[in-house]
Amino acid sequence: MAKFICTTCGSIGTPKTHTKGSILIEIILWLCFLIPGIIYTIWRMTSRVRVCRTCNSTNIVPLNSPAGKRMQLQQESTNSDFSSKSVKAPPQSTAKMYRVAKDGNDLGEIPEQTINSMIQQGILTPQDYFYDYASEDWVPLERIIK
Repeated sequence: MAKFICTTCGSIGTPKTHTKGSILIEIILWLCFLIPGIIYTIWRMTSRVRVCRTCNSTNIVPLNSPAGKRMQLQQESTNSDFSSKSVKAPPQSTAKMYRVAKDGNDLGEIPEQTINSMIQQGILTPQDYFYDYASEDWVPLERIIK
């Protein structure tokens, strides 16, 4: 099976399949009512999605796609930068963090520097959103891009 990379947590591997609904409800519907059982089974089978094995996110891309290759290179360069003794990560308290969302999915808290890097690489766009705690609303990233 092809390998995928998760855009949420960055893990690389084969995804697992997640089926919505409950097998218990499906069995009960089959035992009690034939037609609802058939409908429920069809809905469960058509709503299957591939998810990340690590974080269960549906935001996964094939590793051999342009976006997957770009993310893998970014991940490798980040790992090699921090493994070098000459390069030190800034303390967490000095890095400004933003809660970011892409395509309606909350990506969590991301440092401002990483957001700018992800925009330059095309992973995020200025039209994606961050949560502005002052206004308690989601706002386009273009307001914080430097």
